[in-house]
Order: sequence, then structure tokens, then C-alpha cells
Amino acid sequence: MSKDLCKEARIDTEHKPSCIGLIINEPNMRVRITSGYIRGINLSKLIRIYTKFDFRVIKLLRLFRILAKVCSEICLLKINYLISRHAISISQI
Repeated sequence: MSKDLCKEARIDTEHKPSCIGLIINEPNMRVRITSGYIRGINLSKLIRIYTKFDFRVIKLLRLFRILAKVCSEICLLKINYLISRHAISISQI
């Protein structure tokens, strides 16, 4: 693949089934390419059906994506804080 299109492409053999993980440059989106991922295919079909009946679903999904990013960042901050506190308490012993 061209370096202009993606970055950090790697084959993950520990994932079952094996997959290829990469980051697409233009929208800066992480992608996992795998075979046999029926759950993701069914979810995509379900979202497509819902959006045909109610256009607000797209806005709701965007909100979920934003909340997931914010929550993961908050969790990382808390984990880093706890690790640093633990490291300080260990060094004081």
C-alpha cells in the first residue's frame, strides 16, 4: 500500500481470525480488515436500515463516537494519575 494512503499497517496474528490493522491518512481512521467478522457486517446492515427510517440515527452514532473518545481519554488520564500516585508511594517506602 502507498505511504500516502495509510500508516502503521501490520498483520495481527494473535487476533482470531488473523487481521490487518492500519490507519487511513485522509480521515485519520483506524481500520481492521479481517475475514469472518459477521458481527460487524450485521451491525453495518442494521445501521443502514435504521438510517433509512430515521435520519437522526447518524447524529446519534456520531454522538456515541464522540462520547467514546472522551470517555477513553478520561479513563487514560485516571489510569495515568493512579500509576503516578502508586509510583510515588512505592518510592517513598
